[in-house]
Amino acid sequence: MRETEIIGQFFARDEVALTSVQSEYGAYCSTIARNILRDKEDVEECLNDTWLKAWNRSGRRASWPTWGASRATEP
Repeated sequence: MRETEIIGQFFARDEVALTSVQSEYGAYCSTIARNILRDKEDVEECLNDTWLKAWNRSGRRASWPTWGASRATEP
């Protein structure tokens, strides 16, 4: 799926966006979180928080890898 389609899903408040972003960028964000946190449960919680932040703050447009990584590393 193209990045612009996923962003469009978020803007449309289509819940499929959560599945789409996890499918496309979950491994990428997981690797970043795992390198920082080192604990599987913490990584899982971080990713869930990231997807929730993406859903709640989907008003900004940026590339998903950049935006997702910045959310995953946010305190």
